[in-house]
Amino acid sequence: MKKKDILKSLLLFGLLFIYGQMSAQESLQNWIKECEKDKLVDMTVIDNKFPDTRKPDSYIIKITLKDKPQLIDLMRKAYENDKTSAFSVVDKRVNGVMVPERCVFTKTEADKTITETVFDFYIDARTYITTITMIKTFDSGNKELAKKRNKYYIGG
Repeated sequence: MKKKDILKSLLLFGLLFIYGQMSAQESLQNWIKECEKDKLVDMTVIDNKFPDTRKPDSYIIKITLKDKPQLIDLMRKAYENDKTSAFSVVDKRVNGVMVPERCVFTKTEADKTITETVFDFYIDARTYITTITMIKTFDSGNKELAKKRNKYYIGG
């Protein structure tokens, strides 16, 4: 009986651990989807691939919000929800208020690809124009690819 209970506990812990990794930046990803739906949000998307293999190298989304206080509020809530799952978080004080500056998440995929996602936040204190950049980099662990980083490689 005890062995079954221990196995059930280990299985439950493993599932919770996997779920925690899967949903680590879920709120921020959903927020980006909301911004993609809004035609009045300025957005730049860059999708870099390794030239030889066409596998993903990095994926970058830059969002600039002007006169969108509801999206900024949603971004802050998403950040607060997700930052406990990040392995690195930077907050700073602007005009007496703590605001997000950066958070970094990592995830190991089933194929052993390591995905690192960095969210950078910039809030202009004078104009309150907010810029959020999401940089997702992929490391497949392939030593040949590591030798041939393309010229746009971001992330170390």
